[in-house]
Amino acid sequence: MSSVHNSRELLLPSLLLHSGLLSRSRYITPLAPKLARRSHLEQFHSREYIDILDPATNGAVRQRLLDEARERAEMETNSRVDFGRRRRRQKSMTYEDLKEGFNLVDDCAVPDDEEKLRRFFDYNLAVVGASLTAAAVISGGGGGGGGGGGGGGGGIDDDDDDGGSGNNNNNNDNDNTTTTNTGTHIAIAWSGGRHHAHRSSAGGFCYVNDTVLALLHLRRKHRKILYLDIDIHHSDGVQEAFYDSQGVMTVSFHRHEEKGGFFPAGEGSSSYLGRGKGVGYNLNVVAPLGCPDDAFLTLFTSAFTGLWESYSPSCVVLAVGADGLKGDPVVGQDGWRLTSRGLGDCVKLVSRYCGSRGNNEVDGNNNNNNNTTTTPLLILGGGGYNDVNAARTFATCTVASVEGVRANFEELMPPGIPESDPYFDRYSSNNFMMHTDEERTREMGEEGEPGYKEREEGLKKARGEVRDAISRIKGKALLGKRRYEADTFE
Repeated sequence: MSSVHNSRELLLPSLLLHSGLLSRSRYITPLAPKLARRSHLEQFHSREYIDILDPATNGAVRQRLLDEARERAEMETNSRVDFGRRRRRQKSMTYEDLKEGFNLVDDCAVPDDEEKLRRFFDYNLAVVGASLTAAAVISGGGGGGGGGGGGGGGGIDDDDDDGGSGNNNNNNDNDNTTTTNTGTHIAIAWSGGRHHAHRSSAGGFCYVNDTVLALLHLRRKHRKILYLDIDIHHSDGVQEAFYDSQGVMTVSFHRHEEKGGFFPAGEGSSSYLGRGKGVGYNLNVVAPLGCPDDAFLTLFTSAFTGLWESYSPSCVVLAVGADGLKGDPVVGQDGWRLTSRGLGDCVKLVSRYCGSRGNNEVDGNNNNNNNTTTTPLLILGGGGYNDVNAARTFATCTVASVEGVRANFEELMPPGIPESDPYFDRYSSNNFMMHTDEERTREMGEEGEPGYKEREEGLKKARGEVRDAISRIKGKALLGKRRYEADTFE
């Protein structure tokens, strides 16, 4: 069963390998992720929804619908009303009706063929397993790896407890998990970031929400987690999961149109601030159409550094989508104008803070002082539908993630795509260079051109909303003494 990111998931590990970033560096260690189990999925998703995805129960669901339809037909045949007329027949729910109710149609269709459904479900278990393995590594739950990667065996057993025997290893090359060593407080699962899946529905190519499941795993050890999402589409599934929670500060940077149109339609308004005990802990940052690297980084820096100080998270999760790159084929003219360099700068900033709790002094060997306290950082993927540029971007961001451990690590990244890479010919855009563009994008456009004023006003509004959000967090009474309750889904 291929996925929407199938090509990207082949390109990225090949690029990391042939560029020498894995073999020449002691800072990055690839890990074989473990395969998740259905019990992991049900920690967020409803059983009825998973019954459709799981080939072990899909057949029973179909048979139940057929039996119910047959029984209803028999009852209606035997029932009579006044004047001998037969009762009007009620329409029975079909399997197609059920799939539509769970949004398992169109871009989220599920295979009807049994073997294809099995491969499809295994793929989704692999995606979740990779993100949970990465979360377990930075939680001290094992997961393998050298040079501080932790011991093997453990991290994601049936009940998602830390430690234990765990699951069988899954050596799917498409779902590599990477850690940056020296204490292993950073782990990456580029196959993850399926942030559109809801508790009982799919959305935007996402069937299971590995992001929510990884956050739930991390919440076992962390009272406050800062979740940052820089995919161009709103992280609606994650917002749904933690909208009532103060234990996960959810921050989504995305495009949004008040009258709908931009996916997910109607979602992601900056007016959504949370609910109940979670009021103030949800921040939607709407970056304007055509947003370049410099403006985006300024906006991101303001939000991250302000919340780092005011919310004081004990763990950070960063979802990096590559669909904000200029010219993304799915987003098209409705998107931003980011480059791999710009997104890499965001990762570098977060890594630097997590590597030294904001104290960015390094020793003479360009290494952060080992006496500083590190903050666990989980990096996940996201959208990005130009497979070649997504691979370039995630490779760049992998290098950027090392910034908190070794400053200027990016100097080891080769300038061009290595000819030894079997996919070399696919990188002809930008003259086979490692980056998507020669330099960062810096301008919102020419003053006076159509849409320029609206873009500038949108950026100004977003900056103001970020400041307001930080002020709300600072103003929370006794924030540090508040009881941060466990997040559960009933």
